[in-house]
Amino acid sequence: MIELFDIQVKLTPEEWILHATILFVAFLLFVSARPLLGLFRHRVNNSRRIKVLRSFITLFVVLQVIDVVLMHGIAEYENDVFNLGKSILLVYFSIILFDIASNWSVKRFGKHKKVDGKNSYIATYYSRMSDIVIIILLSLLTLYFLIEIWSLDNLLQTTSIFGVFFAFLALTNAIWAPDIYYGLVILNCNQLEDGDTFYMHNDKTMYIIHRINFIYTVLLNVHNNHRTVIRNSRLFQGRVENLTKRASLDGLRSSIDYKIGYPLDTDTPIAERAAAVESFKKRVNKMFSAAEMEVKESKGTHLRCDLGLEWHLDRVDDYALVYRLSYYLKVLPSTRLARKVREHINGTQSLVNEIVYKQSILHDVHLETPILIQKV
Repeated sequence: MIELFDIQVKLTPEEWILHATILFVAFLLFVSARPLLGLFRHRVNNSRRIKVLRSFITLFVVLQVIDVVLMHGIAEYENDVFNLGKSILLVYFSIILFDIASNWSVKRFGKHKKVDGKNSYIATYYSRMSDIVIIILLSLLTLYFLIEIWSLDNLLQTTSIFGVFFAFLALTNAIWAPDIYYGLVILNCNQLEDGDTFYMHNDKTMYIIHRINFIYTVLLNVHNNHRTVIRNSRLFQGRVENLTKRASLDGLRSSIDYKIGYPLDTDTPIAERAAAVESFKKRVNKMFSAAEMEVKESKGTHLRCDLGLEWHLDRVDDYALVYRLSYYLKVLPSTRLARKVREHINGTQSLVNEIVYKQSILHDVHLETPILIQKV
């Protein structure tokens, strides 16, 4: 055992200079971690990133010191610990380079947008495409340098483990490729963006797009503040109604149906029925007109008061006359806050309902569900 750790291998002066240079560079990176990471991410808290970078640098230095000790003690030692340190540092710096390059691509090819009053950049088709190119290039370069570090040139052969891996990707592309493809389609068409509110398929739940990724999209449930994750391909399995993107300059148009009981009784004389119907129509019109005037006088709402209200007899049902009241909303803002959407849409609908109910009481128009009484 003593002979095993006798000094059998010594570093040459050139190797000592190389190790000293590496240690000096590691020291510089350790000291300048904060300004280095802050150079590419302004106004972002990088405390965690700085700690991780310094931890990796410290681990690399420790592994290098262990490597030097083992090299002096074991003649057959082949720098395995040092190669491990270089591999760890190579992978980590590849991740940092991708983060920096992805940041740059979003600012260079992304779209500038104001969300919740803050200026931000959101990904587009071109920035995502550049991210894919960056990932492929960095992955290939990292893989190549790892192979060079460990002298595993035989892994580059077609019958190697990497050949099997690429064959596996080719056989499973039907599972993961559609999500990447539809993710790029979403970004390219500009019809669904971060902060947009929409209905999906036949689901009556409103969602806000929180973030679009390669494989999946993160949604915020407006009604209960839950966070929902859905595959990109699922977004295109049916109709999608975007409430943030306007189809008209008038703004978002919403409607409420009111069921009003029939005004005539079967015992009403025929000579009086025309006057009764006309009186009923006047009361209904006066009710909606008074509601429109009150809406226009209300302040701090999200209604387009200048466009007023629209109403008409929509259906003649079995038990009631269905009047449809329509109103226009101001532009729905791009936001990731569900309460803003609830206030904009649900709050406005509640306000209109309250005003119409109040005017129905004042104008003797009954909005309750009619009760059928069978006379024997």
